[in-house]
Amino acid sequence: MNSTFEQEHELRMRMLPHIVNNLNEHVIHTAVDALRELLTDLPEIAEEVLVPIFEWSEFWPNAMAKEALGLPMDQDFDTDELLECFELPDRTSEGKPKVDWIKEGF
Repeated sequence: MNSTFEQEHELRMRMLPHIVNNLNEHVIHTAVDALRELLTDLPEIAEEVLVPIFEWSEFWPNAMAKEALGLPMDQDFDTDELLECFELPDRTSEGKPKVDWIKEGF
């Protein structure tokens, strides 16, 4: 690592607690934009970035799961049902096998 990068990184890390201590609606909005860009540009770190949400929230993990599965946001699914949709993709949330109409000749 070159010293200029190290110095800049150190300065940014020193700034972090100041930003946290002055958190307001504008800072939160900017942080949301930064997280959107981060997840878009570096999807390989999504798990690391999303862990705190999954640890601290009951609502957002299920909302994200419904979005990922294309399920209606206004329907309630418990975590077990959502997990089953991911792990058993050939079944609907009601537990009935999905019909592959093309495979069936329609």
